Amino acid sequence: MKRLLILCVLLSSACARGQQYTLHYDRPAEFFEEALPIGNGRLGAMVYGNPREDKLTLNDITLWTGEPDRGAQHPDMAGRTYEGAVDAVREALWREDYQTAEWRQLGLQGHYSETYQPLGTLTIRYRDDAEITGYRRVLDLSTATVTVSYKRNGKAFKAEYFASAPDSVIVVHLKSEVPFSADVLFDSPQPHETANGVTDGYVAWHAYPGDYVHSGNFPGGPQRLYDPERGIHFRTIVSETSLENCREATIFIVNSTS
Repeated sequence: MKRLLILCVLLSSACARGQQYTLHYDRPAEFFEEALPIGNGRLGAMVYGNPREDKLTLNDITLWTGEPDRGAQHPDMAGRTYEGAVDAVREALWREDYQTAEWRQLGLQGHYSETYQPLGTLTIRYRDDAEITGYRRVLDLSTATVTVSYKRNGKAFKAEYFASAPDSVIVVHLKSEVPFSADVLFDSPQPHETANGVTDGYVAWHAYPGDYVHSGNFPGGPQRLYDPERGIHFRTIVSETSLENCREATIFIVNSTS
């Protein structure tokens, strides 16, 4: 109890002082594991912070393959039966036919779960070949914000990124000492169409797991099954698609699924 009280006092003291906890880097992220995360519990982004072509990879926690459960009519239940499954597994094990036993025990488990899907990538492509100096990329854990700052041809530039929970939006705020121009592009690995900053798309209505596809038990066909009339649909809206001679700009990214 005494140790708990001491810990509480130390934490309260740190909060009272407004102590900051940051991760900071002197170059942009080159791959996903180096990017810095922001999120609001539903929408999330990994920020790369490249001063030439910045990138945010986006996720929505509600974007999954699948449809309402169909029980035994589920596509990957083909060839499986619950009836007699236990006896079939026992018989295969008795023969030391472990591959067959592995396949037959799937009838005891039911169908596979569906899979989480990536939403897409937002790209901010700057239209200059400026000399970049003084680069710094920071994740502030106390405010849940990412800041990228540097100089473009000797002039200060700053980009701030955060995710708002109340507004359910991801925000990118850009501020420059001199005017800049950039193209803002959104793309998705899912089937989609984009017009005027609005993207409508959908994910597979069923996905087979990779080990199932390559196990020799796959009934044939692609790993993911797509139909524009089935599965989860999504709409992504990006508030800006082109930035022309701006000193300051704010980009809002929102998404909703069915």
